[in-house]
Amino acid sequence: QIIMPDLEEGGRLTETAAIGGGTHPTTSTIPQQPTEGEYDWVPTDPTTGLTSEQVAQALARYGPNEIPVPDTPLYLLFVRQFVGFLPFLIELAAIVSLAVQDYIDFGIILGILLVNGCLGFREEYHAKKSLQAVSASLDSEIAVRRDGLTTSLLVKQLVPGDIVFLVGGTIVPA
Repeated sequence: QIIMPDLEEGGRLTETAAIGGGTHPTTSTIPQQPTEGEYDWVPTDPTTGLTSEQVAQALARYGPNEIPVPDTPLYLLFVRQFVGFLPFLIELAAIVSLAVQDYIDFGIILGILLVNGCLGFREEYHAKKSLQAVSASLDSEIAVRRDGLTTSLLVKQLVPGDIVFLVGGTIVPA
């Protein structure tokens, strides 16, 4: 089901559901301006936004809007691939095959261990780079209403309860 907004007489929006190739208006309407009591669940007044005191309290309680990226050296990412239950089992199998002087099996098992370690390292490396890219996207700015004024802030400075203004092409902050 696809919901599409339609402008009705009187300046109100209605939802139209596209079902099976036809459109059928639904019974709910979406007001352009908030009605009294509509945002009671939100601790922020949508017309003025958070006050400086509320922002300070939210920063103290939740901290900055950041994703901490651990700075792990690459060699440590690689070494970690050989630690754990399954890698230990493979390493034990390699030691046993070496102890019984089965060098062909030892080479195959060691090759499997190295390929597994390289693939795991590659996955963790790409995950680390993705996390860094997400953190870098938090350097963008967004329009926010605070103390009754609309200002532009870094996404890192947002706190829960901020009123954020979105326009086409705006990246929605987390």
